[in-house]
Amino acid sequence: MELLVLGKSRVRREYGLFEAIEFTECNGCSLCCHMPWLLTEEYNSNKDKFKGGIKQIDSVSFIMDQTRCKYAVNDRCEVYQDRPLDCRLFPLDIIEDGGKYWWCIFTTCPQNIAIRKKLIPLIPKIEEILTAEMFEQYRGQIEVSKEVYLPYKNKQYELVRLFGENVNFSF
Repeated sequence: MELLVLGKSRVRREYGLFEAIEFTECNGCSLCCHMPWLLTEEYNSNKDKFKGGIKQIDSVSFIMDQTRCKYAVNDRCEVYQDRPLDCRLFPLDIIEDGGKYWWCIFTTCPQNIAIRKKLIPLIPKIEEILTAEMFEQYRGQIEVSKEVYLPYKNKQYELVRLFGENVNFSF
């Protein structure tokens, strides 16, 4: 099932950062499959493929089937090759902590230590591609996640570095 066809957009360029990485550390627990969200471009490119699987919360599009991603079946992602950027990044994420935005690693992933070694070096490259519009979408997602995503609420993360060292916009 092809979920995302985005051409050479910035989102597609972000996806390209992950193409050479194999996440062999993943044990298939699907703990990461909780409330993944989509950038507007990801959603708009595939509205008809989701067929009611999207829930809008404060203008952020989440893939939901009650509390899990509807594409997580038997602890495996049915759309792994075409998963949204949010899924590709996990356990790496951007959060707000202490009034600042940070890159963090969610420690709920049992393989977070091994996977972080692959993801943290990508931060400067991700920031170079990220636009102000994309970051505004992140901020909307962050506001929702602070209230409803338990690993965020329970501070089950480690701060990795301050966000924005390589961005060309102000926030």
